[in-house]
Amino acid sequence: ELQEDPHIGYVATPYTLKERALDEEKRNFWFAKLKEALQEYLNSDTDLHPELYKLLDLQEEERFINLCAAQLIIPRSDRLLLLAEPSVENRIHMLIEHLVQEKTFRTLYSRITEKIQNKLDTQNRNYFLRHQISALREELDEEAVEKEDLRKIRIAMKDNPPPETILKEMQQEIQRLEKMSLDSSEYNLGRNWLSTLAKLPWNRRTSKTIDLQLASHILDKEHYGLDKVKERIIEQLAVQSTQKSTMGTILCLVGPPGVGKTSLAQSVALALGRNFQRISLGGIKDESEIRGHRRTYIGSMPGRVIRAIQKANCKNPLILLDEIDKISRDLRGDPTAALLEVLDPEQNNGFVDHYLDQPFDLSSVFFMCTANTQETIPSPLLDRLEVITLNSYSLEEKQQITEKHLIRRAEEDHGVDTIHLDRKLIPFLIENYTHEAGLRKLNQHLAKIARQTVLRDIRDEQTLKIQSPEDLYSLLGAPTTIKPDLKTSVIGRSIGLAWTPSGGELLFLEAILKPQGKGNLKSTGNLGSVMQESVAVAHSYIQSYHGNPNQENPDLHIHVPQGAISKDGPSAGIGIAIAIYSALHKKAVEPLCAMTGELSLSGAVHGIGGLREKCLAAQRMGLEHVLIPNENRHEIPLLPASLREALTFHLISHMEEVLRFCFPSEEISGSMPQIFE
Repeated sequence: ELQEDPHIGYVATPYTLKERALDEEKRNFWFAKLKEALQEYLNSDTDLHPELYKLLDLQEEERFINLCAAQLIIPRSDRLLLLAEPSVENRIHMLIEHLVQEKTFRTLYSRITEKIQNKLDTQNRNYFLRHQISALREELDEEAVEKEDLRKIRIAMKDNPPPETILKEMQQEIQRLEKMSLDSSEYNLGRNWLSTLAKLPWNRRTSKTIDLQLASHILDKEHYGLDKVKERIIEQLAVQSTQKSTMGTILCLVGPPGVGKTSLAQSVALALGRNFQRISLGGIKDESEIRGHRRTYIGSMPGRVIRAIQKANCKNPLILLDEIDKISRDLRGDPTAALLEVLDPEQNNGFVDHYLDQPFDLSSVFFMCTANTQETIPSPLLDRLEVITLNSYSLEEKQQITEKHLIRRAEEDHGVDTIHLDRKLIPFLIENYTHEAGLRKLNQHLAKIARQTVLRDIRDEQTLKIQSPEDLYSLLGAPTTIKPDLKTSVIGRSIGLAWTPSGGELLFLEAILKPQGKGNLKSTGNLGSVMQESVAVAHSYIQSYHGNPNQENPDLHIHVPQGAISKDGPSAGIGIAIAIYSALHKKAVEPLCAMTGELSLSGAVHGIGGLREKCLAAQRMGLEHVLIPNENRHEIPLLPASLREALTFHLISHMEEVLRFCFPSEEISGSMPQIFE
């Protein structure tokens, strides 16, 4: 009770707090429970005040409760509640509850502490050991202890020393890494960078005297024909044998698939005595594939050029850039632009890969490229290349290559002693089962024959012998190349010749009239923009000079079959014009005749490309006459002799000449262009 005094302030009147007594049985029960809770608490943590252990021997309940509450770490508010509580039972309950909470907390705390300590021990153990090693090295002043991977890099640097400026950078990086933990991500990045630089062949070269006679023998042994191509390669080797350098010439072999571009490059490497590496560029979109990735990124690596040099393990390999015409681009950059520096002899002596971030001399590398067409190669890149064209193989060339190379190779690849194929059936196999410019399909058929031979030998069956067309039918199935009937002429149809990256093809051009029309023109057959323009030019020319004799104005529909195949190009102009004239005048075109040439509005016929491939397609389909522009007459002597014998060439300069040849028995009606009168 508080009383206010004017002199000393508040005065308290004390009174004795009477405890509520318990019966003996209940008192003993709760006292035993309190001791049990204290014992469990002491077992949960050994790092406690020693006075707590002495309490277990006390038998006086009041003294035990007071000393226990005094020794435990209890919040002040809970202590006041304990002092104010008159009931012994309630005080025991409060202490037991606090001991259980403390035990749970200490158990959880111990678990967390143990986990953290284990993790810290795992992470820091090596760290402290390395610091001790570093301190020992400073005391001893010697490199008695060194990281194993860095030691190997130092040895590689001594065996293959880089240029002085790069050597200093590598030594500085090694000194920096020696102070780092092995578990550091930055250490791993630096170690990989050093390892890449140490493995580069800074001074290694393959030195071999070029033997031109041996080179000619290798090229002739591995490749039949290709005389012009071989001659150009021998010229290059002759220059290199005197100048001891690549002269900055980048050869680009352009031709259809399967004509031997890659194998020809391998033969050149063999003749030069250089290591050969092939880089396939088809479909790549990322500039980093050429220049490499920045080494600050996880998973970064050098570009394909540097990796190829690493694999070659020499500074002057022959690197083939395959499918250079199939490089694409996207938001990650333009790989063809990165190739400009690689293939430029004025720049590549200091080529800097993004990963290395150091210059590397590529001037000793002999670069060669392959492509199916040069149309899709960017002009700045094409300007650095010397294009060598590999044409389609003729029937005779395929037969010679099969007899001299392909059969022997199929026997070696499949472990067959002899493939029993009658040599007289090779032309039949080529004409009826292959429809290509190169030799891949033919090689696949020979491989099937070899596999069947092996299978029969294993089964102890009769040896496979192919001596008639029926034997080929039973093994390879029905012929895959079906020749259309070209001896019968059809009104409104002409035969054009087309060039594709896979070789020459026949182009059937069809025209039909729809009477009572409005003079509309419709074209179908998956035609590109250039070919649609050729259709428009041909239609305008025929309508202007050889319009419908009945003075009608029908709709005209132009169609080119095989709509699933994209077709584009100006060389079908005269063929479309002949088809339109045939439909308008209801006159059939001369049979077994094909034509190619670009048509202008004045009727002039301009030159075309891919003459050899187009003529081979005409010969393959059994045609006899080919109309070609007069501007291409200089290419006729370059065609194979068998092709010149099988076909009759007709040189044309104007559309009127084409009309007179295609319709010899008819009088060409209509007005004639002023230029032709």
